[in-house]
Amino acid sequence: MWMGGSGDDGHSFGLVSNSTKHDKYSVITCLEILVNEITSMIPDVKQFFFPDNASSQFKNRYIIIHLTTMLDVLDIDFSWSYFASSNGKGVVDGVGGTLKRLVWLEIMAGKRCSSAEDFVRICQEKTKTISVIFVRLA
Repeated sequence: MWMGGSGDDGHSFGLVSNSTKHDKYSVITCLEILVNEITSMIPDVKQFFFPDNASSQFKNRYIIIHLTTMLDVLDIDFSWSYFASSNGKGVVDGVGGTLKRLVWLEIMAGKRCSSAEDFVRICQEKTKTISVIFVRLA
């Protein structure tokens, strides 16, 4: 996830999970974490805009209903726009690619990475410009 505005350098988030499931429950968990992180950083946030070219797990009525309810409670507007896939050329793809590259370089230098927790720990050591958050899913 990446956030920014006009005249803003932006801020990036990378969520890393111990699960490979991309079902509605994991997506909802991640969205809740992101909204909570952003509202704690910017308490007076007024709107979320979700440009989406992701896979079908994000284009799901349960996700939209949950997000609508959650943002209504917080009194925040949101809009979600669907675009054709850009095949890994978006800002968000760059965030994930950067994190993977940082960890790969550390592995090549002899560091061990055998879990999602290790991945997050390495990322947090190597970058301060991307907030990397571990998400434990059942």
